[in-house]
Amino acid sequence: MIDGKSVESMFTTRDPVLHKALKSAVASKYSLSSMLQLEPLFDKCMPLFVAEMDKRAGLAIDFGSWCSWYSFDLTGLLSFQELFGFMEQAKDINGVIESSWSFMSYGTLVGQYPYLHKYLLGNPCLVQFLDSISNANPMRLITETARVAIDKYDEKSTDLRSDFLEYLRQKQLKNPQIMTDRDLINNILIFFVGAVNTNSASLRACFYYLVKNPYTYAKLVKELQDADAKGLLSENLSFTEGQKLPYLQACIKEALRMYPIVGTPFDRVVPKGGAILSGHFVPEGTVVGISGWATQRSKRVFGDDAESFRPERWLDADEKQVRVMDRSMLAFGQGTRGCVGKHVAMMALTKTVGQIVRVFDMEWAAPRDEWEVTCRQHVRQTGVIMRLKRRELQ
Repeated sequence: MIDGKSVESMFTTRDPVLHKALKSAVASKYSLSSMLQLEPLFDKCMPLFVAEMDKRAGLAIDFGSWCSWYSFDLTGLLSFQELFGFMEQAKDINGVIESSWSFMSYGTLVGQYPYLHKYLLGNPCLVQFLDSISNANPMRLITETARVAIDKYDEKSTDLRSDFLEYLRQKQLKNPQIMTDRDLINNILIFFVGAVNTNSASLRACFYYLVKNPYTYAKLVKELQDADAKGLLSENLSFTEGQKLPYLQACIKEALRMYPIVGTPFDRVVPKGGAILSGHFVPEGTVVGISGWATQRSKRVFGDDAESFRPERWLDADEKQVRVMDRSMLAFGQGTRGCVGKHVAMMALTKTVGQIVRVFDMEWAAPRDEWEVTCRQHVRQTGVIMRLKRRELQ
């Protein structure tokens, strides 16, 4: 909802024609080549994260929250080169991250009972009232910051920025009918919604499984140190360099397999005429879905140790088996509804996991042996308490 009016997005629309049009409008910016142009913005944020970890070396910190603060600041840089200051202030500013989880919980409810929405947040009067008594609406913070950034950009529109805002503004100037002001803001909101929670949860998953498996952590450290010794890595690990580290990529892929971020099934509506699914006729209009938590832990696909974190499975399998495993991965969805932001997510995971493990030793510091997991539309982890210490040079 923008300015009190509901706006369809590629996330919400069930119309395949509209979805294709909305996705096509921004697809080129989400391409791998376009994401590589954003890498200098990543490299502005990563040193800030490392510096904050250095300040807290040896202390037990809520590393899970730091992943959220880092992801929010990073997404602000990628969107319109604005740091929100979550890392600098070391807190959830105005409670917007916690509030976004409340929105996620709400979306899970009305996704199953859509008729409730018109009485709740589909009611503009109720939304206006809630906004008047709370500063925690994450969409309002992003929208207001985006509008200020748009005004700044228009004052110096000749500057080469390469961020998401410049791409959208230039597209709008070429065809205002296709990209209105509301569409521009909506696309920035979509980028935030798609990036912040998923990236932070994926980072927590990567670091959790690495720390809980010391052998794997040590093996990844060795891969990074060997590459460093050969002069193959920049001061800030680049995405291209990280892609050439097979064990790093296997660790990330295995963490995404063990912990798919989406907690609800990927719903699809059976088309006209019905469909045969696994030998059963399903009538048209039926909502069907499959959960990544089921497919990605299938012993038939991933072996008898499918419940275990073992990155080597991606390196030991032959090409045919890797293709079979890839087809069962729903971390980024599949098909026409697959995640348009896959490349930016993989860049964030590769650069962040690679750089943090390269620089720091990490250990579990929570009083409980395991994290706490809550399932809504996304699956959130809490209680991710870590202790980091900069590794001495060998």
